[in-house]
Amino acid sequence: MLISDLFGDTITAPTTKPAKGVENAAAGFAEFWAAWPSGPRKVAKQQALNKWATLGCADSAAHILAHVEWMKKQPDWIKDGGSFVPMVLTYLNQQRWVDWEAPKPVPRQPDVLAQMKAHKGAPMPADVRARLDAIRSQARGAQA
Repeated sequence: MLISDLFGDTITAPTTKPAKGVENAAAGFAEFWAAWPSGPRKVAKQQALNKWATLGCADSAAHILAHVEWMKKQPDWIKDGGSFVPMVLTYLNQQRWVDWEAPKPVPRQPDVLAQMKAHKGAPMPADVRARLDAIRSQARGAQA
């Protein structure tokens, strides 16, 4: 491709591309930085970005973000105004997300009170009535 330089001379534009992976080395860092709790330990953004790129964190950015969101809900990060929140660079250097597995979602317990209210006044099913009658008759036979 031909382009003009500052003096009007026609030159060929460079055709070199960044090395594979370098152009996306910072992918996800902006979201990570925004998700990190603000405070006195949220410092050294450029060093953290360099470490992010060096460690190849862009490949596991979603996992890291999920870990940060989970950690923000932990008692150590909540109590005393987040006094146990590490420096961002420390977190990245120690790769604290590596051994972490996202907690499995807890199945929601049925709302028993709502179920009872929904069935209030409904007739008892015949099979349940038959079982209750059988239990009552056994109880009467045991008393006699």
